[in-house]
Amino acid sequence: MKLSLLTIIILCANNTFAQDKVYWKNGFEYLYEATYLDKNGDTLSVENVTIKATDTIFNYNQTLLYYSYSLDNINLKSKTDSILGFNKKWVNIQGEGALEGNRLWIHPFRSNQYILTEIAPFPKVTLPPALNIMTKGKTKIFSTFGNFKGTVKSTTIITAQETRNYNWGTELNCWKIESVGKHSKLGTSYLIVYFKENIGILEMNYLFYNGEKMNFKLLQTKK
Repeated sequence: MKLSLLTIIILCANNTFAQDKVYWKNGFEYLYEATYLDKNGDTLSVENVTIKATDTIFNYNQTLLYYSYSLDNINLKSKTDSILGFNKKWVNIQGEGALEGNRLWIHPFRSNQYILTEIAPFPKVTLPPALNIMTKGKTKIFSTFGNFKGTVKSTTIITAQETRNYNWGTELNCWKIESVGKHSKLGTSYLIVYFKENIGILEMNYLFYNGEKMNFKLLQTKK
């Protein structure tokens, strides 16, 4: 059977798309411990959340990732609804997009109690990383996110290489990536990402405009 030229082009594009992957290869899983703290430092929730990569192209050139959540902390729903300004359904699995190429970029964990990550800078690593690389960005948030509607202007800088400790051992020369995002109405939020080549995103540590914090720390990978 003969293939059309268009089909051949699509197949080649998909093969290239798959071959370029280092971190978002089909079937790769990343398990994180997620901690949510109020402005006084008291723990609101602790749970494990998972990212699983697929071979599906999502939103043009993005890889489709599936984020899996626990619903054990649904008692926080009234709090998140009041922050957003409307009743938002909680989910135990959510599809999100990610990029890999000259940068590693993902949509944050932003379902359920993690909605505040929508108004902070999104996790991003310039590839290959190097000290003092700076990037700027702007994200427009639409009315579907209620009170978050507005624009976030962000600046991201790779500031250091540090030693970090994890449950599997010590990792040397982890890249520290600091981001600041200013929402047009709500104020400034901060994100610190730690990244290690051939492992991926090790941590995502947030401080939000309202003083609350969220920390996501890698527990294990399945590759």
